[in-house]
Amino acid sequence: DPDLQVMNRLRLRTSARNQLFARVAALRPDGLNTRVELTLDGGHALTAVITRNSGERLGLCEGAEVFALIKAPWVKLARDGAEQNRLTGTVLGREQVGDQLALEVDLSAGVQLVATLADVPAVPGIGEPVTLWVDPDQIILCAL
Repeated sequence: DPDLQVMNRLRLRTSARNQLFARVAALRPDGLNTRVELTLDGGHALTAVITRNSGERLGLCEGAEVFALIKAPWVKLARDGAEQNRLTGTVLGREQVGDQLALEVDLSAGVQLVATLADVPAVPGIGEPVTLWVDPDQIILCAL
């Protein structure tokens, strides 16, 4: 069936471990860029920075549904300070291979985030709270 073939080709698959459903809460012009304020399920706020042209091409507006794609190595443990995109949750799982650690974190409302960390001296254990952060420039948006 040609219609099914077309639909199959349009399915998006990605290597990013973190594919978070979000709604656009606000668009803030910032020179050639736009700061896209997002609300994740569970109420977590996240800000992405994309080019103004990308925002226009995606047809972004307040209330639009998007996926925020974040590769696991781009997710970091939050340091003391006021970084944007601080996300607090509970450690669900850990997998250590050599000096790399994959950390699965439940943010709430079924939203999970995976961080791949290297050379981290002290990381909370399963069931403990942890705060992660993501640089706004390292969030890729996919419009629905």
